[in-house]
Amino acid sequence: MQFHVGRLIDHVHLRVADLGRSKRFYRAVLQALGRDIVVEAPGYFSAGELFVSPSDGGPVSRLHLAFQSGRAGGCCRAGAPRARGGSTTVRAAGPLRRRP
Repeated sequence: MQFHVGRLIDHVHLRVADLGRSKRFYRAVLQALGRDIVVEAPGYFSAGELFVSPSDGGPVSRLHLAFQSGRAGGCCRAGAPRARGGSTTVRAAGPLRRRP
């Protein structure tokens, strides 16, 4: 893995209940964004800063991840997240409006 000086986040580690299902979901989303899973090994996979492993019966990660596409609608238009059991929110490009 390449080290990038100055980044706020080094990596995000998700613990999931079903590694195979999660791998299929993230592969579909990443491919729709023109990327893919970089490392696959027994018990985990990763794509850049995203690292995913099984929870092994423990608690799963409860985290909201928002992927950014260089094109309007990006992976959402391709239907990748919904086809793999996920959900999407499409919004115009630009700064996120903060809510209280």
